[in-house]
Amino acid sequence: MKDMHLRPAMLSAVLLSAALLVVACVTPTAPEGASDGSTTGLYARIVTAANPVRLEMARDAPIVGLLWHGMRLPVTGRNMTWEWLKVKLPPSLSSFGAEGWIVGPPEFALIEGGGCADIPLQMPVPTPAG
Repeated sequence: MKDMHLRPAMLSAVLLSAALLVVACVTPTAPEGASDGSTTGLYARIVTAANPVRLEMARDAPIVGLLWHGMRLPVTGRNMTWEWLKVKLPPSLSSFGAEGWIVGPPEFALIEGGGCADIPLQMPVPTPAG
């Protein structure tokens, strides 16, 4: 019987999450500042206090650094669900490579300069065994 009371709350939570994702991904905002040579013109703006940059698109992947609230990074790709964004790393993190993965809209970052549909799909490259 108590499951029946949870269903409306769960449905509301799912619908609210979907609405936030649509707003974060579809509503374009113009990027500010000069171009940095990014081919897409899309940026991820960090909206939480800190957002870890990871080597791979997994929450348990190694963290190579932190991005702070308000930082903007060029977006170079996304995964199939739009949860993860591939970004160009700032010079302070470039010793770990030119790019990294962050959790994106709407949880940790918003898209500026376009919408999620404008971000090219990046398929993960499997790590070689052994």
